[in-house]
Amino acid sequence: MKKLIVVAVLIVLIAGGIAFSMLGGMSWIDSMGLRGQERLLRGRVATYWQARIDQDLEKMAEFEHPLADGVAEGGLLVTESYRIDGIEISGDEAISEVTIVTYIKHPLLSGTTRELQMRDPWVRYEGEWYRDVHPTSFSDIIKSAQESAHPETVLEQTDP
Repeated sequence: MKKLIVVAVLIVLIAGGIAFSMLGGMSWIDSMGLRGQERLLRGRVATYWQARIDQDLEKMAEFEHPLADGVAEGGLLVTESYRIDGIEISGDEAISEVTIVTYIKHPLLSGTTRELQMRDPWVRYEGEWYRDVHPTSFSDIIKSAQESAHPETVLEQTDP
């Protein structure tokens, strides 16, 4: 009797998953959670970049790490399109390789687009993928660039 119930439950799950996929939803493998973290992260990366294209700051903020100091903000760099080239996951850290087409929102520079290839870091925090903690405002980016260009040097003292 127990075997019959187990078989019946499996049949219902498989049939439901197949029906769901035929109706345009996820595949039955996805509905049973068998794809893993790469598919989950790929979906979050795609949703984040689409929010950038749409300039939806509220949606972009959902992908910023909860421990980040800054918030998502608009800027001079406008994203026109994106393509996810790859996802590399190592434990709770990941890199999304993305190609984006951008332009600078400025009257003198309008119409000039650039294709950029990026390695965008992501981290898993409390079971959810977020963009890694990094500068989020233009002033933070400038400060970070200045610090990396002029790192503090420590002079070593030697005995004469």
